[in-house]
Amino acid sequence: MRPMLLLVALTALASGCAMQPAATTAAAPADERVEVASQEGAIALEWQLPRERLDGTPLSSSDIAGYRIYIGNRPGHTGRVIAIDDPQQTRVLLRGLKPGHRYHVAISTVDREGLESPRSAESRLVAAPITEGQVAAFERERSPIQHASLE
Repeated sequence: MRPMLLLVALTALASGCAMQPAATTAAAPADERVEVASQEGAIALEWQLPRERLDGTPLSSSDIAGYRIYIGNRPGHTGRVIAIDDPQQTRVLLRGLKPGHRYHVAISTVDREGLESPRSAESRLVAAPITEGQVAAFERERSPIQHASLE
């Protein structure tokens, strides 16, 4: 029997996505129709590499193939699954979400044999508005950005 993988716990959730005021250069003329673009929401996730399997045996980073992030609008209902194929990646920015909307997020670990751990406990998170400057800062840290819209 192959040992099961240890659950991955989400830590520092929804970090770095605070609202920033938009810069304006001039007001639109009163007679001009202005269409306001919809604002994008995001959730930043960060987790730690698991170090052991459920049975307590050690799990080396070379045994990990990646992770799966489960995101949904309601508890226990996954609307989208995002596969992370880099086992060293422990941070991701989920974009394309509605600002102020609640999402339920869980994560699992997948090993090189294709075994998937049970999902972590679901975290209920609120997508925060995000600016392009914040997205660029996230990219500069070499942290991947995933489109996570459930629409």
